[in-house]
Amino acid sequence: MAKRTFIGLMIIMIGMLSFGQAWAERIAVRAGAHSGYGRIVFKWSIPVRYTADIKNSTLIITFAEPADTSYREVTSNLRKYVKSVNPSEGGRNVTMSLTGDNYSVRSFYTGSYLVVDIMGEPQSKAPEPASAPAASKAQPAPQKVSAPKPATQASVVPANGPTIGVRKGEHTNYTRIVFDWPKKVPYKVGDYEQKTIIDFEQPAKYNLSAAQRGLNGQVRGIRQNGNAVELDVTSGSRIKHFYAGTKVVVDVYRDRLAKKASAPSGTQTAQAEPAAPAPAVTPKPASASVAPKPVPAQTAKNEPPKPKAAPVAKVSAPEVIEEPKAEPAQDVAAMPGAFSMRFEFGEPVAAAAFRRGGAVWLVFDKQTEQDIAALKQAAGDGVQKIEQLPIPRATVLRIETADGFNPRPKREGLSWIFDFGKLPMLATQEINVEAQPHSPAGARLFMPVQEGGLPVPVYDPVVGDNLVVVPVIPLGHGVNTNRHYPQFEILNSAQGVAYRPLSDDLRIRTLKSGIEMTASSSLKLSDTGKKAVASAKMGSLRGITRLFDFDKWKIGDMSTYRENRQELEKAAAGLKGPRRDIARTKLAQYYLSHGMGPEAIGVLNVMAKSDPKKMEEAEFRAMHGVANFLLYRLDEAITDFDDPAVTAKDEGALWLAAVKAEKGQMQEMAADLKRLAGVIRPYPPRLKFPLAMILTESALALGDVRQAESYLEVLEAEGLAQRQADAVKYLRGRVKEISGDPDGAILTYEEVEKGDHRPSRAKAALTKAELLLKLGRINKKEMIESLEKLRFAWRGDDFEFHLLRRLGDLYVQTGNYRDGLRTMRQAATYFRQHPDSEAVTQEMIRIFEELYLDGKADELPPVTAIALYDEFRELTPAGEKGDEMIRKLADRLAAVDLLREAAELLENQVQFRLSGMKKAQVGTRLAVVYLAAGKPERAIRALKKSAQPNMSDEDVAIRRHLEARALIDMGKQDDALVMLDKAEDESVEADLLRSEVYWNASDWRNAAAVLKRLGRAKGVKRNSPLDEDQARLVLNLAVAYTLGGNERGVGRVRTDYGAAMEETTLRDAFRLIASRENAGMLDPRTITQLVKPAENFTSFMTRYKERLKAGELSAIN
Repeated sequence: MAKRTFIGLMIIMIGMLSFGQAWAERIAVRAGAHSGYGRIVFKWSIPVRYTADIKNSTLIITFAEPADTSYREVTSNLRKYVKSVNPSEGGRNVTMSLTGDNYSVRSFYTGSYLVVDIMGEPQSKAPEPASAPAASKAQPAPQKVSAPKPATQASVVPANGPTIGVRKGEHTNYTRIVFDWPKKVPYKVGDYEQKTIIDFEQPAKYNLSAAQRGLNGQVRGIRQNGNAVELDVTSGSRIKHFYAGTKVVVDVYRDRLAKKASAPSGTQTAQAEPAAPAPAVTPKPASASVAPKPVPAQTAKNEPPKPKAAPVAKVSAPEVIEEPKAEPAQDVAAMPGAFSMRFEFGEPVAAAAFRRGGAVWLVFDKQTEQDIAALKQAAGDGVQKIEQLPIPRATVLRIETADGFNPRPKREGLSWIFDFGKLPMLATQEINVEAQPHSPAGARLFMPVQEGGLPVPVYDPVVGDNLVVVPVIPLGHGVNTNRHYPQFEILNSAQGVAYRPLSDDLRIRTLKSGIEMTASSSLKLSDTGKKAVASAKMGSLRGITRLFDFDKWKIGDMSTYRENRQELEKAAAGLKGPRRDIARTKLAQYYLSHGMGPEAIGVLNVMAKSDPKKMEEAEFRAMHGVANFLLYRLDEAITDFDDPAVTAKDEGALWLAAVKAEKGQMQEMAADLKRLAGVIRPYPPRLKFPLAMILTESALALGDVRQAESYLEVLEAEGLAQRQADAVKYLRGRVKEISGDPDGAILTYEEVEKGDHRPSRAKAALTKAELLLKLGRINKKEMIESLEKLRFAWRGDDFEFHLLRRLGDLYVQTGNYRDGLRTMRQAATYFRQHPDSEAVTQEMIRIFEELYLDGKADELPPVTAIALYDEFRELTPAGEKGDEMIRKLADRLAAVDLLREAAELLENQVQFRLSGMKKAQVGTRLAVVYLAAGKPERAIRALKKSAQPNMSDEDVAIRRHLEARALIDMGKQDDALVMLDKAEDESVEADLLRSEVYWNASDWRNAAAVLKRLGRAKGVKRNSPLDEDQARLVLNLAVAYTLGGNERGVGRVRTDYGAAMEETTLRDAFRLIASRENAGMLDPRTITQLVKPAENFTSFMTRYKERLKAGELSAIN
């Protein structure tokens, strides 16, 4: 029995050892010697906790995670510093025997890359390796050559291999070298003796003649050395490299800080200004509108630490400060009053953002003149005031916003974008604050951050004191808590660092490795001691809290999957009671570890049905969530993970953030995903791949290219299937696009389009089209054609929704409103549960209102306008807006004689939308339209349907006249006259109606009487001038007298108005009718023909028809 127990323990121990080894990540280690220090870079995919210290001439580095790597570059490139390297415990511990005992160590993270510097001059020179015989194979790293410039050195060319052309292109901020390989050849890129080495696995003869001409950019020399090509690059250059089909492209970017004003040492300095000036200086009174000139920057020497200086103690602060918990992420664009500010630059520019008092400060280390009015207009009501302070060599904006209304920085290429909303002032990556009282340079406060900008001294015109702001380029790097020191304060910031000096002898410098603050007297920092430093480092090695052990659950690999599954299924089927639950749990765990979501959810649902209390267990809920995620049931997965008992563990919090990010909250979840990314390190590929893809997309959403690249390296190290490789390559294209390499991005997207992964092909085609449109290489109509081809490329998820939404927007932009609204309606209808579905509907309503309220529909043909309205009638808003929209459209339709369509709009209002006096008013207009359209019966029905009690006398009279006109048109003249007489209506409108009835009935006596009253009402006077309207009335009166045989009446008209009629255009007709010579001689038919125009004038409907033609239907009543 004891022997059996001993064997079992041994198996468990061996399993634990192999388990640890299985988790080891393959990482690259680079090394190089620099002036005053030797540098080692560990290229982790995700930051891991570590310690680095020198004891007894030995550098000891420990990692919280195992690592699988080679230290060949360390022993080769740092042989003057390092004698030997010995990794142990699966790569967790690394000991390096140093060549001397006077070195110190400096370490920091830049993104996920850990940098360890051995500070000091080399103590001894290692012997040079023996030179290889001339016939030997060329070594991967070229030998140091002391000849003049590399550009003039002779190339070492292999005897065999194809001839490969090499091309060069000079761009604004980088030089591109292209190797035209006819097939894909593996290669490596490294640094050696200030050269960049491209080492190809296959020999070749490189034709460098074209590339060597005119080397005046970032590459100053190029030569072949065996299988490798050496590039002599400018100091501080950054290297990017990638495949473009079979070709190898190497981009050498210029040193961003090279062009900036700096001290002779190469560091950037600024003298911090105190809150109050020194007694010896008598400054001018501070003005609220003009910042005082900063004190000139002091020059500091950038010398390496002296050999016998005390080692630097790395601490975060005098006491351990807990990392602030990120508040639940919010959708900035959806917040009331949210807005964005975009700042375009033609080169990399550092930025800072922080809040002080009631204002947000945005600071850039490049001087520009901003359009304050345009910024204020873009911000709308979200900003009370924006001012630009006149600061040399910088752009400083002070923006007064509501309390708690803070910016979140983003980047697109070289542009900075700040999204303002109700957000915490929180940096996504906090910059460490390291108090170093025993630094070799003296007491200092050091903040490790790469690519810091120029320190910018500014004066706060409201508070009346001075600040020093250091913008930085890395996105989201800032300080999450205010820090107070005896001589200065550090303000909370979302981007960059802001200091408030309390002393006049502070000095702030931007170094290549970070930001340093010192004082000419002495910086007062607490001496935390070695014990406190060690405790702080140990505290940072806290392990990840987990819910799952997928490696343990796997039980073998896919080659034995079926056999293991059958055994677990038999166990679950054959057992009862608690033992069956244990067997079922193991079966579900087995399915999950192999990425089998449907099988796992089936087992878990059976367990939950048997025992509903299972869903109260954190591990069970989390497993259920993973299964739902694998089935892409994201809402159900969020419900599973969104439980305090689950999210209390790092693993549960990561899964919740990942599912929410996949659901669309990518930017909001980015900070949590970056903080918890290490959770997925030991995951099996089927789970690691989708989560790493989400991590990458979240980093890209924030513009954090370096972090995205580190995640992609993790993915590519997994040995991907072709479809997975296509998905990763698509993200590679996104990285190139955001990094400012559009041509490289387009090439990558085209490669993805040729792949086998349909979703990635569709995404690549869409993203490429958007990029081409942005670059101006296609127009919007060509963009529409490209998107139409993609409508059936991939359906049913977010891609189709966003494609339809974008396509609809493009149609509207090109004036095709029908197709635009149709496409948007499809997006909102097909994806009713999508979180942005309501936003699409609101966008459609906005477009509809622009058409029919703001007048854009006037640009369309009337028939098109009414057809578009009919098709999307449901977008008509309720209330006053909708009524106004219908009113305007009805006016336009009536103006172009589309009376039937206008009547339909008004009929709908009367029946369904209106009540009270508004209903009566619209009913009156509807009656007018029906009368103009020759439908008197419908006019009377509209009047009766819309009648309201307590209408004004004027409204009642207008409606009476319209009803009388309808009766006349129906042939019921007597009913019309009775209605008017009964109401004792002697108004002009009533008499016009009577005159028409009498005239048409040839009742000339009554017609003349009514016309005589109308003349008086219209101001016709004897022996007075007449206007055209009055002249027509007089002519009609003369006609009525003549046709009625009233010679006396004709004589009176001739006497009273003859002279005035001679001055009108109707004088000839009047002479014919009223002259004494023609008395009793005229044919009635001749008279009727002569006065036909006069009849038209006296028609009751004439005035209404003129209003309709003028588009003034809504002005009636």
